[in-house]
Amino acid sequence: MLIGNINTIPSIVNLPGQGNVTDQGAAFRFQRTTGGWFEPALFNTNLGVGTNLGISCWVKIDQEFFDPNTTGGNLDYYIVDKYGFSGGGLKPGYRLFLRSFTDGRKQLKFTGVQETAGNIDTGEVSLDVSTLQADTAYLLTATCSGVSSGQLRAKGVGVSLVQNQNNFVNPNPGPGAPLLAIANANPVSPNQGFAGVIDEIAIWPDGTQIDDEAIDRLFNWPEYKDLMNSDPIGDNRQPRNWFRMGENSTVDIFGRIVIPNEGSNVPSQTLVSEGSPSPVKVVPGIPNELYN
Repeated sequence: MLIGNINTIPSIVNLPGQGNVTDQGAAFRFQRTTGGWFEPALFNTNLGVGTNLGISCWVKIDQEFFDPNTTGGNLDYYIVDKYGFSGGGLKPGYRLFLRSFTDGRKQLKFTGVQETAGNIDTGEVSLDVSTLQADTAYLLTATCSGVSSGQLRAKGVGVSLVQNQNNFVNPNPGPGAPLLAIANANPVSPNQGFAGVIDEIAIWPDGTQIDDEAIDRLFNWPEYKDLMNSDPIGDNRQPRNWFRMGENSTVDIFGRIVIPNEGSNVPSQTLVSEGSPSPVKVVPGIPNELYN
């Protein structure tokens, strides 16, 4: 069964030619301090594994991120995280997150950790997002290439931000720990969740570069919403992991929300909700809301 907090008006949703609720897509809303997040149902998983990978997702950020941060320390809002610690040291992986600084700066960050011949190296690219608006649809992308460069992009209506960083590393996480987490840090923390809505997370395969043309196609959701077959990135690349975040979610016998992977890699593996309270389903999904 589907669960949800569907706040739509049937007389509007079901107008002729507009389809029904299932056509509108869905997303999940998170709160930073509640501890609700998604992680793989299986511990030893290939979900999120990649080296020169690309990430794309849609977000709407709550106003609290843009408010002055008076907590006395920086606040992090995690979107995608496959990054962890073992035996007192870092494990290879990556994370995509927002940071609200006490000095007023607002940044989107993409961090990579690489292990080569027993050596651990880290790199980071940061994008100033202080000009973005709360509760507004944005497409975010993060990529890293084989020449140790990283890139972040944020695109919305009338907005196009980009930041490149040459001093980056290509993360090379393996199966198992660190797990892929959505909307929280890994290891999980009750105060490092995301504040807002996340939708349509795709993790693209090694060698993926999301250039100007690709991000324009990804943003053109009505034409390119089938990420497996519409070729938005080019070269017929398909996402290894594609979490649609709502329209295909179910609930298992433990009461957890289950999201299948619709990407090309291990489609039998799933994400499940952890923490309490659970994320809340919202309709329509972010890109669907933008275009309907």
